[in-house]
Amino acid sequence: MTASLVMALAQSAAKAHSLAKGAFVGVFLVTGSFVPALAPQGPRWLPQEQVDREIAFRQWQVPLKTQQLADLAESLESDFACDILVSVHAGKGIQTAVLFLRVVSARLKECVWGHRAEVRSAPAEPLEKTIELLVPRLLDHIPKEITPATVKLVEQRRTIHLIASDGFWKKGMSLLFVREGQGRLAVSGRGKLTRVRRSIGGLIVMEARSEGPDPAVRPSDRAVALVTPPPPFDRWH
Repeated sequence: MTASLVMALAQSAAKAHSLAKGAFVGVFLVTGSFVPALAPQGPRWLPQEQVDREIAFRQWQVPLKTQQLADLAESLESDFACDILVSVHAGKGIQTAVLFLRVVSARLKECVWGHRAEVRSAPAEPLEKTIELLVPRLLDHIPKEITPATVKLVEQRRTIHLIASDGFWKKGMSLLFVREGQGRLAVSGRGKLTRVRRSIGGLIVMEARSEGPDPAVRPSDRAVALVTPPPPFDRWH
């Protein structure tokens, strides 16, 4: 790949999707029980009372599904909504809590970020306190924006060539292809990454296979990597 081509591709890099403003729903066990934890504060986060009031108004039962988190974020005019799901496992002389943070974009209406953490403690120790201390660290992992990839070429409607200037991309990841026009996003297809490599200049060059009966992906469309929560958290996806 020539230097001039790298420069041209870099200049066509996709605009990032903002995750600057968020709504935090809470921390929940997989049984559905609420785990007490301090709500995040600061300019990035909506007041917790506002979030709770909206959920109560809609008469939703927590934990919320992915679509509900997206609708919540959109109605509150935030970029995303998130929560933390917790699964607790008891062993010999130790208990383990697995936490999964999921971040759902209001515009994309999909889970675009996830982070898994694990904490162990003795059975006599209050696990809720340990989880509460871990929550702020998990929330700090949420990026300020999501950088999509750009579709450069589509072969026979199924093989899609993409480039990205940043972000975490891995073979096997699910992709959402979108097209923006007049300030609105339209889904043009879905796919899965089949190849990822870095080129001269640091750009990420990828190939994907489109999925679905009638793909409509075309050059200049954007692709966003999606996150599927692992079991047992996937029941709320």
